[in-house]
Amino acid sequence: ERQREYQFVVTAKDGASDPRIATATVTVEVVDIDDELPIFHLTSYETEVPENVPDYVVTQVKADDPDTNQKITYVIKQGATDLFAIDPKTGIITTTRGLDYEKESQYILIVGTVENSGTQPGATTRVIVNVKDRNDIPPVFTTVPRPVTLSDDVPIGTTVTTLIATD
Repeated sequence: ERQREYQFVVTAKDGASDPRIATATVTVEVVDIDDELPIFHLTSYETEVPENVPDYVVTQVKADDPDTNQKITYVIKQGATDLFAIDPKTGIITTTRGLDYEKESQYILIVGTVENSGTQPGATTRVIVNVKDRNDIPPVFTTVPRPVTLSDDVPIGTTVTTLIATD
């Protein structure tokens, strides 16, 4: 631990031929100020998120503040801020609504801190969010079936018609 308080002995002497001397003890207290910038040690995070799940915890980013009084306020600097939110104190990133794999299969967020607005390495980190596809779209018939007429003596298992659907 660093020393925060220093004591000095100060001596004063007058200019007389028979000098007089006085001493005093002076205490100097060093006050810490926020002069260090938070730094991300990981340059990137990669995660997978299922589609269509709002309020899903994506990941948690972490920066370190070398100051004695640590203060870190996380913020998404670039990326889809309408789809993702970050807790400014914890660095936990969540989805604000369900993601759609069919619209976008990957998102890239650049996360930084309010306290470090620089561009040097460690000022930000990259979060790669891969959206996991789910079977969420039902098949669609590509043709509309016409009415089919059958006689009552058609054997069981006879093909009546063929319909085509796409998924």
